[in-house]
Amino acid sequence: MIVAVEGPSAAGKTTWCRAVPGQFVVEYIPAGQEPDGSDPEEQAACWPQVNASGGDGR
Repeated sequence: MIVAVEGPSAAGKTTWCRAVPGQFVVEYIPAGQEPDGSDPEEQAACWPQVNASGGDGR
């Protein structure tokens, strides 16, 4: 099952999701080396690697 959580800023969405550890996809934490979108091939190579590593930028 997939549940999408949306709402205004600071409404408690992340807190609510973290109430069940390991049961949600973590948010991406920027590493400062993300492609800027100017090179589609660079973007196509970057994001699958990010997702394969867990998707949180670590």
